[in-house]
Amino acid sequence: MDSFLRAIEEMRPKIGPLLLQLPPSFEAHGGRERLLGFLDSLPRDHRYTVEFRHDSWMRPEIFAELRRREVAMVWNETQYMDTVPEVTTGFVYMRFIGDRSLDRLGAIQIDRTKEM
Repeated sequence: MDSFLRAIEEMRPKIGPLLLQLPPSFEAHGGRERLLGFLDSLPRDHRYTVEFRHDSWMRPEIFAELRRREVAMVWNETQYMDTVPEVTTGFVYMRFIGDRSLDRLGAIQIDRTKEM
């Protein structure tokens, strides 16, 4: 992480929140302490957001831990799960992921008005 942060230092004025994307196999049971320890080790001069991709993370105690650390939770809708729209910090990070089965770009192929 130190190497990554040094590498992006010159872009600092343009950097928004740094996204930590967890794999779908990374569950809260067995992973909670690892994630929280990692978050605690991060420098506080950046904003962070975590993208969970396993339902086990959608729990009030996890939201409270993110709030305590001022880390946002990514709001998204994926094939793995639907994120609970929980606000854990002073900003919201929304991630819109397209339908990977579509092969034509630049045109509306599926109306997502309801989801929006």
